[in-house]
Amino acid sequence: MNNNRSRHNNKKKIENSKNYLHFKSELEHYDTQYFILDTHGDKDKYKDSDFVEYSWSTRRYNKVKEGDLFVYRRPQKSSEIKGQFYFFGAGKIGKIAESTEGNVTTKIEKPLTFSEYILKSDLEEVEWDFKDRTRKDWQHFFNQYGMNKISKKDFLMLIKKV
Repeated sequence: MNNNRSRHNNKKKIENSKNYLHFKSELEHYDTQYFILDTHGDKDKYKDSDFVEYSWSTRRYNKVKEGDLFVYRRPQKSSEIKGQFYFFGAGKIGKIAESTEGNVTTKIEKPLTFSEYILKSDLEEVEWDFKDRTRKDWQHFFNQYGMNKISKKDFLMLIKKV
């Protein structure tokens, strides 16, 4: 009984959080999908602009649709923080338009900058829903292409951490 009450209180807590309310209508829509999108800042070959637009190849990854939600991740190789990848914001996929052969670009809607980075070291004990973590070093956990479909539970866990 106490476990159910605790779970209910945690659900109420996240549903009343500022970050939940920022994406409330999308989170309550049954068709919304959730993703982690890697971005490399100034080093990005696609010329992405954080919180403005994001590009990808539909030949390599064709799951994202307009209205989906995502969390930004800076991979360790592009991170300014030695030895750490980190999550730094979230947003909504806007209108998707073809940009070049096989590539598309979306404008980011409802951008949300996290008040603090969520570092790799902050996630060591997290039990992810979308995938089991089988290695302590994080290798092969995230898709090499830089786009990972995650569960709503994982999305909420990340936006709740900040």
